Amino acid sequence: MTKWSGYWNATGLQSMGEFTATTIHVQSILAKDAAIAALGNKQINFLDTNYTFNPQDITAMQKLGATVIKVADPANGWQEMPLNDNAPIWGTGAGTPAGSAAGATAAQQAAAARNVRKALSYLVPRQQIIDNLLGGLGLPGITHFYPVAGVINAGDIYKGISADPYDPTAALSFLAAAGYQTGVQPPTIPPVGGGVGGVTVTVPPISVGGGQVPAISTSCTPVAPPKPNSTTVTVPSFLAGNTLSWSGAFPVIASKGAAAGGFAVTLQQSTDGGKSWAPVVLGATTTGGYYSLSYAPSATGTVSFRVFFTGLPETFLNPLGPSSPALPEAYVPPLAPGSGLPVSNTTATQYSAVSTYQIGTLADVVSAIANSVNTAVTSSATITNANINNGLCNLETTLATSINGALATLATQNTVNANALKSSIYTLGNSTNLALGKLSNQTNAAIATAQANQASKSDVTSLATTVGTLNTQVSNLNSQISTLSTVAYAAIGIAIVLGLVAIGLAVRKRGM
Repeated sequence: MTKWSGYWNATGLQSMGEFTATTIHVQSILAKDAAIAALGNKQINFLDTNYTFNPQDITAMQKLGATVIKVADPANGWQEMPLNDNAPIWGTGAGTPAGSAAGATAAQQAAAARNVRKALSYLVPRQQIIDNLLGGLGLPGITHFYPVAGVINAGDIYKGISADPYDPTAALSFLAAAGYQTGVQPPTIPPVGGGVGGVTVTVPPISVGGGQVPAISTSCTPVAPPKPNSTTVTVPSFLAGNTLSWSGAFPVIASKGAAAGGFAVTLQQSTDGGKSWAPVVLGATTTGGYYSLSYAPSATGTVSFRVFFTGLPETFLNPLGPSSPALPEAYVPPLAPGSGLPVSNTTATQYSAVSTYQIGTLADVVSAIANSVNTAVTSSATITNANINNGLCNLETTLATSINGALATLATQNTVNANALKSSIYTLGNSTNLALGKLSNQTNAAIATAQANQASKSDVTSLATTVGTLNTQVSNLNSQISTLSTVAYAAIGIAIVLGLVAIGLAVRKRGM
């Protein structure tokens, strides 16, 4: 290829130290080693990336005095592993053991599929692939965006996050969460808001023969559940990277249009509400004034566009070989003659109507959805905690009332039964604490399940109904416990209360 001295603004480019090469020889060398050797022999000056250089090649070229530029960019190639969202294992989850179990909900199936995908992520040795297969030239990916991409600044797409490490044990744990028998426990999910603390019944020392049994007090405080709030997802009207089109016609005199061979038009863009405009696309009308332009916006936010009819004939513009949409505007008002170029339009300039778009990226959409989902889940978790806390408060109060009634009855026994009474009371305290410990564990398990499935209002209502039923059952036993006159009858009555609590929780656990 030889230099064409008539290129647009050749003198200006040369004054800036550009456009200086007179001849460029493009030589095809198929073998990479031969190409590197030619570089070392000064037969060629430049090698492109299509040779797929490895670290050894880079070292060899640097020893030859070559300047090697490494760029982590998808243009140099990338590897990805797409997954079918309709697949029954990692897509819908219906084919997993947990998702195919009787009564499995859509939310439970989706959670199982998500756990399988998480397991797959932990089984991909990202850094080993880069080190052993790519010669160390690469960066581990996390999403379908490449690592050096950015929303605001280059490289900020992965800010604050890192790729899952290669961890087969973690993969087995997530597969276990999807119902597979892997021999590894599923990952532990902490209860929402810290869970429900254990309730302990403390029996104070009893003086034999005194006939006085201190009352058991409760320390639980009911809370008012907050009202559910709604969230609104706001997304841009147009996604950056897609193409917009403009078409229309400007009025022209037929004879002038025919003589001009059409007129130059530019698409102008404004990001400051129309205060300033910059040309982004160059096009031309037909001899009758019709035009059609397309453009893929790269700017985000509120962006306005309009079409500028320059009145500059194509017969004048084409010999200039324009490479920029700014060139024709320099020959017409309002820039000319202030631009130093003569006014060259043969008919009046015109503007189309302004069209305005709210342009965003896919990351903007994902962020808006994620924020709304997080708000909804946080609100649901707060309501769930409040209802469970209130249910347990009611249960604690009812148990304390029942036990206090039984202890008051036992306190009237004579000193002959005092030693047996003391032993029975301490046994009762231990049994009560064991039952409440089981109640706390099962409640935490219920919260964990609700959290994993993003508990809905119906789940919380069902759990609250179960706790309310237990309260009613305990209340009905109050009259029976108050009539018990011996240590044996009191122990039997309280055992019945704790048995009903355990049965109710077991029924709730089977129904979840």
